[in-house]
Amino acid sequence: MSPIEAITIGEVLEHVAPGQTWRALACWPPDVFAVTGTILADTGVYRCVICPPEGESWPPSNAMPGNPPWEESVRSDGTEWAVCVAAAAETCADAETMTPELPESVLLNCSILDGADRVALESLDDKDSWQVASAILTLHAMADEACVGAGRQTDSWLQQVALSALEETGSMSNLPADRVRVLPKLRPPDSGITVRSISHHLSLDRSEVHTNWLRPESVQGARDDSERSKLTMLLIPYPSTVHASDFRSVARPLLNMDQSRFGFYEYAPAESLDLSMVVELVETARSLAGSIDMVVLPESALDESETPQLQRVLSDAGIPCLIAGVHRPADQAGAFGANYAYIGGEGWQAVQHKHHRWCLDPSQIHQYHLGAALDPNQRWWEAIGIGRRSLNFVTIPDSTDLTICPLVCEDLARPDPVTYVIRAVAPTLVVALLFDGPQLASRWPARYASVLADDPGCAVLTLTALGMAWRSQPAGFDPSRVIALWKDPHRGLQQITLAEGARAIALTAHRRDVEVTSADGRTSANPVAELVLSGIEQIP
Repeated sequence: MSPIEAITIGEVLEHVAPGQTWRALACWPPDVFAVTGTILADTGVYRCVICPPEGESWPPSNAMPGNPPWEESVRSDGTEWAVCVAAAAETCADAETMTPELPESVLLNCSILDGADRVALESLDDKDSWQVASAILTLHAMADEACVGAGRQTDSWLQQVALSALEETGSMSNLPADRVRVLPKLRPPDSGITVRSISHHLSLDRSEVHTNWLRPESVQGARDDSERSKLTMLLIPYPSTVHASDFRSVARPLLNMDQSRFGFYEYAPAESLDLSMVVELVETARSLAGSIDMVVLPESALDESETPQLQRVLSDAGIPCLIAGVHRPADQAGAFGANYAYIGGEGWQAVQHKHHRWCLDPSQIHQYHLGAALDPNQRWWEAIGIGRRSLNFVTIPDSTDLTICPLVCEDLARPDPVTYVIRAVAPTLVVALLFDGPQLASRWPARYASVLADDPGCAVLTLTALGMAWRSQPAGFDPSRVIALWKDPHRGLQQITLAEGARAIALTAHRRDVEVTSADGRTSANPVAELVLSGIEQIP
């Protein structure tokens, strides 16, 4: 049998960007980032920025006297690259025939790679291929610097076009999205070394997950600087009581599951959310904590039919954003139900479906005392459909650098496949809506929140219903009113307890600007925003 030939740089280029040359790719920096990122991720050559081949150094030395350091030149060349592309677009009616006058350094590195199409990927970290590897790493960095604010801001032509492409296709690259996607990024991780470590503004995605990006306008108009520096969230841990009768078995096809061991259940409470109670809590919270930016309710807090009413009530009350867990029961025709996070405001909305069914095993049926409704001798799967995996990222109104990503329960506990995308994008805040027990530091939500807070540095909020926290009574444990948990990279893990007599909690997080450095040695052009919990107000 003939040996299989190694994959080459040219073959990767042809697969990711069919019919393109590196010079042609350079007409749009995110396309260059897509291909360099693919090569770096597949070869692991990104690690050479901290451990180059013996006898070589990083960053590449510039022997010409008077030339600026690598970081400075890369940033300057990236900025010039963006300007050149924008200038060409203004004078060329057909984007496909646009040929911008590119910076000399961009052309030089593209020329090196156009001449390296037969170089095997497996040899890229060899000393003999260091010039080619350096060209890939440098082009990757320059494309990243050309795209400062891409997908999140609209101050420049490149930013505007990138955001438009992102909203339309889920990628800022023009290359086939089934092969690679380029997404915005808020920060690199502080430690470790992966392909995510060597970019500030762009991230690479080759997963099955589809991404949706929203950049809504505030319903309240521009806020002053003191308001922009903080985010206040009203947590309503509804319902306060959960009954065993709210759970019921439903007949659904078990496919390859043993009917004696497995079944399907749904959560279908008889009581509805009192909208006047929500309005009352909002007004009380404003009197005690100031402006409210967001109302958050746990997993399955709303029936699907209630969502438009609550959104209308909160919009009328001037609340910019609602994040709420929504359930839709399975229908009589045999279709599965739905469990998702609604995120929306005046004139905009998105739906974040749950990607993993909850399986209530015998120990959990005992823990939540559900034996009156579900046989503890079986394992009960949540009767919801599982569609294509997707994630929603929302830029918080009145801010260009605070981005939120909602998740539903199991998607925090079972991170594949969405966590890779979350870690690549590094949103400022992840909000996980749960229908779970108390949010104690010793339980699973704290473990998974810690992962995202440590890498890439997200703040993470988990929220469960008081009724479920109270029902969770494993042997030897007392009932608990710890309904939420907050973890940020600065102050760490904090349990949030609903006081006796309180119905909600107003959480305030302040922005903290930090300077971060990518593993290739580039500091952030602008400070990166973190959210740090700074206020907890009980709302009676």
